[in-house]
Amino acid sequence: MQRLVIAKQLGGVQREKRYAALRLIGATKKQVTRVILLESLIASIVGVVIGLVAFWLFQAPLQNFEMGGARFWPADLQLNWLQYLLIIALTLALTIGVSWRRMRRAQISPLGVARTQEKVKKLRIWRVLPLAIGLGIFAWASTPAGHQWLHGQADSSLGAMMVLAAGVMLVMFGLVLAGGWLTNCIARWCARWARSGLVLIASKRIAVHSRAVFRSVSGVVLALFAGSFYLTAVSGIEMLSASSVNNNGYSQRKGNSAIIIGDSLPQSMQQTFNRQQYIVNSAAIYPLEKGHAMRCSDLASYTEHTCPSGARPDQFALINFDAPVTQSVTLMDTVETKGNVNYLVTLQNAVDVDQLRGLVGERLQSANPMWVVGGADSKRPAINPVIKNFADLAYVGMGVTLFVAVASLIVSTIGGLLERRRSLFTLRLGGMKLSQLKRLVGFESLVPLVSVSLLSCAIGVWTGLVFISILPTSLKPVITPLYCLIVGAGLAMAIVGIYIILPMIKKLTSPEANQTE
Repeated sequence: MQRLVIAKQLGGVQREKRYAALRLIGATKKQVTRVILLESLIASIVGVVIGLVAFWLFQAPLQNFEMGGARFWPADLQLNWLQYLLIIALTLALTIGVSWRRMRRAQISPLGVARTQEKVKKLRIWRVLPLAIGLGIFAWASTPAGHQWLHGQADSSLGAMMVLAAGVMLVMFGLVLAGGWLTNCIARWCARWARSGLVLIASKRIAVHSRAVFRSVSGVVLALFAGSFYLTAVSGIEMLSASSVNNNGYSQRKGNSAIIIGDSLPQSMQQTFNRQQYIVNSAAIYPLEKGHAMRCSDLASYTEHTCPSGARPDQFALINFDAPVTQSVTLMDTVETKGNVNYLVTLQNAVDVDQLRGLVGERLQSANPMWVVGGADSKRPAINPVIKNFADLAYVGMGVTLFVAVASLIVSTIGGLLERRRSLFTLRLGGMKLSQLKRLVGFESLVPLVSVSLLSCAIGVWTGLVFISILPTSLKPVITPLYCLIVGAGLAMAIVGIYIILPMIKKLTSPEANQTE
């Protein structure tokens, strides 16, 4: 909604002279309003058509997008005619509604267009209550008493998770609800301690219009808080994933290998394996008390290990797949090969492990337990990959939201410059230098976005640290370089964007451009 308001505001400012010209040649206000609404309707229809075409074009690539090993079904990406109508109707109605609402506050005359100012409502302190309660929950959870209660509830009920979820929701929506009030407080604090007239003027304007100023960056609050909270809570997932592989002895095998473990595997199974086209070769291994014994001649073919130099091919290497990964193997001269036997095979492709499982189950048909474990599966982390997928999506969401926020900031700043042309020209006539005007506009534009972004990130990181510290987990929260890069790049992009449009001030406040004012 706010993006549409900014766009319509900018478009209206740019078309003011044309609307005034329509009144000058005899058009009534209703006729001008109809022209404006018709222009908005046509532009919206074009936008809807472009959006639908882009949606249809991206359907095929999205079907190849994987999320936790699963893909989108074509039916998941298809809309019925009722959904299309609903989307089109809501989009057009929203655009027309925004245009009509803006026109209600405009007085169009042959001499120009003037806008009636909305009455600024005083922000009440009750808006801070949800945020204060949410932060209070996390502050209490970080105390020893909170730790003890939450740990006691975690084993018996969902009480702990309900409390934490309530805290997250209160903080998330509390930030949006209290954003205008907090922006007002920050601006008033800056005005109180201002050492220059520029900071004082900018702070006073932000304080008066704090609700509208915060509304333009409210989307950043949700994205940065939610992203910071989630990424902090799962930031140690990569280290934990690597640790889970290193602690899995079965990951010592090669990716295209498979191990068949059971108590009743016959000696003749190796011949059956060798007759299968999807099996390259096979070898017998012998279960012992502390692992499996296999011949040195087979060790390098199926595992990442090799026997020490000087070992004979007929010697046996002892390797324990049930223990963490080791750097070397122990040699044995003799092993009992007449008893129980397990097998290692090399597959043509890692996906052939399912055929191998079917073969073993069909041939044995035994009630005794048996396992067929692929090497590729053992090298993957045992942690659900959806966690990392969501982390990647959180990074993307933060980056895209910051980009949209910066674009909206640039558009709204341009619209604000056009609307405030007279006041800026008055300041310049009063003796303010052009460089001072640029710093004034830059301060008004960047301070709300930067302060809101840093505050949201700080609260998100802190609540994420508290959340993960009270759970019985081996995750160690860290602030990843990618997280810092995304936030830093977004803020740097905002600074560059505002810097690029500041030269407009010179033209807008020049005497030549204001001869008729």
